[in-house]
Amino acid sequence: MLRALLTPALVLSLTAGPLVTASTAAPAEARGRHTPTVSVAVDSATPTEGDRLRFTGTVSGPARGARVRLQEQQAGPWRVVDAGKVTRSGRYKLAATAVEGVATYRVKVLKKKRLRKATSATLEVTGQAAQGPPLSFYSLRRLRVDLGELVDTFRDDRDLGALAPDSQLHDYAQRWSVEQAAEDTVLTRETFADAPAGFEVTVEHTMLSGTPREAMAELESAAADLLTADALWLGVGMSRRDDDSGYWTITLATGAPDVPGPKDEESVRQQILEQTNDYRAQHGLSPLVLMDQMTTVAQDWSRYMAETGDFSHNPDYAQQIPPGWRAAGENIAVGYSEDAVVDAWYASPGHKANMLGDYTHIGIGYATTSDDGTPYYTQNFARY
Repeated sequence: MLRALLTPALVLSLTAGPLVTASTAAPAEARGRHTPTVSVAVDSATPTEGDRLRFTGTVSGPARGARVRLQEQQAGPWRVVDAGKVTRSGRYKLAATAVEGVATYRVKVLKKKRLRKATSATLEVTGQAAQGPPLSFYSLRRLRVDLGELVDTFRDDRDLGALAPDSQLHDYAQRWSVEQAAEDTVLTRETFADAPAGFEVTVEHTMLSGTPREAMAELESAAADLLTADALWLGVGMSRRDDDSGYWTITLATGAPDVPGPKDEESVRQQILEQTNDYRAQHGLSPLVLMDQMTTVAQDWSRYMAETGDFSHNPDYAQQIPPGWRAAGENIAVGYSEDAVVDAWYASPGHKANMLGDYTHIGIGYATTSDDGTPYYTQNFARY
């Protein structure tokens, strides 16, 4: 149970190909210690972010057993990312994980009894942004969150205020995306007279695009006025096509809308389902299927708790859900907003275990008290 306070890598190919190499010039030896020549090569100069980079090279002179350090620099000081030793043949192998953007690498040899310390020349590696999952991976909530974060990062880099997502504006944008999908073409809205009460739409952009990252790239190239607009609120809509692209609507608005009242049961149920399946997807788990009969059990229990104030587990849910299940579980919560309850369950180990459990179906209940609107939630899980 959960109660709220009311103040609440891709491995790079090893096939033959060009190597990026660099080496230091051999300085003169002095005082009986050898100053080595350090060569370095990397297997890819343009990897994808997250790929494993392999660095190899040689150290001249009596270098057997000498310690070597791989250092990386990217908009900051040098940092050690791997360490090793020189082999009998004078060679070494080191590795690092590719980062997005330009990073500079060098190999440093530490001094030993007959060896001076030395450093290789530097190598530049340009990491490409990871492609990420396809559009079909995202729930509508997840793509809204991801695109919103990308937009806010863009605005923060330019000292502009962050945009607050709003469920009413999301719904407004979504209806237009659905209309575009019905016409199978990108449409521009001629008027915003039907925008939700209290909002004044500042700017809107529609497009056919793919993942949130791809949509953001198009916004940067074709809709810079939207990204830098004087606005407070963000609404995002997207209706998918079969080719893993979708009709996007990005709506920005000003105004100070009234705080909306409680959502209807079906809207809250769908929101909780999407958020729960988002967390399961992050752990590589299949989505739960909403079962009507289980939802009836969960809804009846939420309504019971709201009417009686008895915040407790349903002692009979296992007998009330359809028979034939092989495992079952239940989460309940009270007092959280519909936007926060799933995150609160996820932050609690026992409730998280249910959300990520070996289940196939879910039932979701939501009810509020008649006096002050305190919300009560129920999740029933089962494996069939």
